[in-house]
Formats: sequence, C-alpha cells, structure tokens
Amino acid sequence: MGLRQAVSSVFRKYGVFKGRARRSEYWMFFLFNILVGIAVTIGVSVLGGVGISRYSNDSYYSGGGALGAAGILWILYLLYGVAIIIPSFALACRRLHDIGRSGAYILFGLIPVVGWIFLLIWSLQDGDPNPNQYGPSPKANAYAYTPPTPAPAASPAVPAAPAAIPERPYAAPEEPAREDEPDGYGGWPDADEPDTGGWPEQMPETAPVAAAPVRKTMTPVVRSLAEQHGNRKVRLDGEALVLGRASGCKIAYKDGTPGVSGRHCAILWDPGRERFLVKDMSSTYGTYMENGRRLEPEKLYSLRPGESIYLGEKANKVRLEVE
Repeated sequence: MGLRQAVSSVFRKYGVFKGRARRSEYWMFFLFNILVGIAVTIGVSVLGGVGISRYSNDSYYSGGGALGAAGILWILYLLYGVAIIIPSFALACRRLHDIGRSGAYILFGLIPVVGWIFLLIWSLQDGDPNPNQYGPSPKANAYAYTPPTPAPAASPAVPAAPAAIPERPYAAPEEPAREDEPDGYGGWPDADEPDTGGWPEQMPETAPVAAAPVRKTMTPVVRSLAEQHGNRKVRLDGEALVLGRASGCKIAYKDGTPGVSGRHCAILWDPGRERFLVKDMSSTYGTYMENGRRLEPEKLYSLRPGESIYLGEKANKVRLEVE
C-alpha cells in the first residue's frame, strides 16, 4: 500500500476500531506523520531564525511578522497532533486485529519500555492471511486479477462465389428429311457445321472455400522444481496463484524453508498478451528472475512462458509453462 493510499484509508476510517489494517497501512501512516513533523520543524526554524535576525537589526515590524508566522505554523501542527489521536488509536487496534489479537493489547503502551517493545514487535508482524474473528484479510482482494477480454479473432475471408453462367438458348436439332423429300430441304446437319446451341460441354469448377484456422488453446501452468514438491504443477484458472509458507497458498512450502516468506509472491496469467504476470508480495527474502535480478515489491513483471523465477534461494525454483 502506498503512502497516499494509506493516509486516505486512515482518515476515511477516522473512528473505526473494527476490522483489520495491513502492516503497510500502519507504517506508511507513521512515516507520513514523521514527514509532517520534519517539515513543520524546518519551517518554524527558518521563520524563527529570520525573525530573530531582523529583530537584532532593529527591524521590529518585519521581524515580528516572521515570528508570528512561525507561531501560527506551530499552533497548526499542535492542532494536527490533536486531530490524529483518534485515528491513530483506531489504526493501532485494527493492526492488532490483523494478527489475531484484541485491540485491548494497545494498553501495553502504558508499560514503559517492555510494553513498547511488545507493541513494536506486533506491529511488525505480517497479518493472518486467513479470515479471523475480526474479519477477512485486507490482502484478500489486493491481488485479485481480472484478465482482459481477448479481442475476437478475425474471420477468414471467404472467396466470392463464382459468377453465374449465362444461359444459352437451346436450339433443337432439325428433323431428318424424309426419303421422298428433295435434297437440300432438310436432313441432319453436316459434321463440319458449327454447333448453334446447347449447353457448354464442361461446367467451370467452383473454387473450394478455405477452412477457418483453429486457434490453439493455451493452458498456463506453474511448476515447482523444489525437492519438497516433487515437480508439482498447478494450473492457473484466472485467479492469482500465491506461493509461500502460509496455509492458504496453492503452492505451500514447509515451515522453515530457507528464503520463503508466509505469502511470498503471486503469479497471474494474461490471456490477451499470453504472458505470466509475477508480483513480489513484500517478501523478506525477495523474488528473483532466473538471471538473478530481484523483483521490486508490489510491482507486476511480465514473463514469457518457459521462463523461471525463484523464491529467496535457487533451490525454490518455479518454472512458468503452457500446455
């Protein structure tokens, strides 16, 4: 979750203590408050320094204006601090819910040092990937993928039908002359006389219609080459295929597998471009291409069928195939 999305989510759920919050939402809001504090501190220091400098030069009016602006900026920052008290407590409760703990554990903050350490450890833990008593996992729909509708295949051109053959008038042959009739009155036509009617001897053949090409169906497959999976393969059915040690992963690794996080990476299939889409889910040890390049977290990478990736270590290799 990005900085802007996290801040928007916190203020949109201003006083909501129910539900769950991702680890990235919690720490992005924490980072935002630090950035605001740094910006205000710099602004107050600059304005205060200008005001004091002008006072020392007997420029009371301009010096007072700079100090007044610094005071107003400081007051606005204090008001902001008061305004974020409720959403900060609500966010902390939702973060505890995400790891399966009650929001009442936030009271550990009242215990100096030891309580703070416990809260820090809990806030750094990855959330439960499965639904719990506080609601579904906020990551459940983060990697939902709707494949684009492929463009309809163009129909092959059908050749035009042959032109109709014009009919020729049929001329009946003359009757043979009777023996008692004078010569030249009639009779059968001579063999060397041209044919004056009738159908042509051979009809032109009609050109065959070309058959429409059949598009081969491609079935995307993810094959794990890890020794513990025994060359296992899983077909992609339009939804994200998640790999990791968590129980909800379709390709699940054993607990303690070196280099593999709980929910390590997700693999999708784009039928329009016939490519695999791979996303690292902010894993601890990283997801790598076959050439050793590490994928940036939360970013989609397009890979061709036949390419491979590995999770943390090369022993956890996965090959992307089509059938």
